Amino acid sequence: MRIHRTGLAVGLLIGLLAGCGQSPANTGVASLKDGATPGASASASASADPRAFAQCMRDNGVDMPDPGPDGTFGELPKTTGNVEKALQACRSLAPAGDIDPTDPEVQEALRQFAGCMRANGVDMPDPDPASGRIAMEGLNRSDPKVLKAFDACRDKLSPLTGGK
Repeated sequence: MRIHRTGLAVGLLIGLLAGCGQSPANTGVASLKDGATPGASASASASADPRAFAQCMRDNGVDMPDPGPDGTFGELPKTTGNVEKALQACRSLAPAGDIDPTDPEVQEALRQFAGCMRANGVDMPDPDPASGRIAMEGLNRSDPKVLKAFDACRDKLSPLTGGK
């Protein structure tokens, strides 16, 4: 199975830093796959241009490199005060992801990430093995402690984001 890592990286950034959607039906649960893109707006698609997304992020103050030839970004950008604003502005350009939440590689990376977040003082449960969802209610995504933990733990996602 091929995992579209760009979508996961973008989805996690959007989900963790910019919220998991603003609709009234928002349950505070981040989802990797529900027939929609992970945290990206409905207008994002598998054909979205990752370079346009990267340029939009740069235009909004985030130092993000262009994606590699395979469309992946590799390392996630450092979280700064500009990331949340940039993600909101660039959401419609975000590449879509096709992540199977039951894939053992996905599950293990997300478990490692959640465990690291907990070790860094953020109460984050492991993903649900059946749905790939991580409960996010009560998580203040603008809290400096959460942002610091995300920076410390993002390497746990490297198997899914194409990083080292």
